[in-house]
Amino acid sequence: MRAFDQDERLVGVAFLDVGVYVTSLRTVKNLLIISDIVKSVWFVAFQVSTIQVHQLLLFDTFRLQEDPYKLSILGKDPHPRALTCADFFFTNGLLSILTCDEEGVIRVFDYNPQGA
Repeated sequence: MRAFDQDERLVGVAFLDVGVYVTSLRTVKNLLIISDIVKSVWFVAFQVSTIQVHQLLLFDTFRLQEDPYKLSILGKDPHPRALTCADFFFTNGLLSILTCDEEGVIRVFDYNPQGA
């Protein structure tokens, strides 16, 4: 992930080694869905550490080198599937992940961290 710094230079702010051949990347706010031809689907969140950002704003602008950003894996498919695309699917206030593989099979993955 890249962003512009104060001098309008493009700098890297977060990195995630996602896979072999990424076929699609979808975002909604700070959420990402990454589909791969070998490693199936990954559900990722872009996070900013609020403590470090607070320190950056109040005390020291040179602390940008410490990378207060990170990409956190929220979930991924444990089975290797050759996915050609993936996207978000929202219904009745619930988030699901819709995928399609190279054989045309459509799968719906639910994301429910509480397990209810």
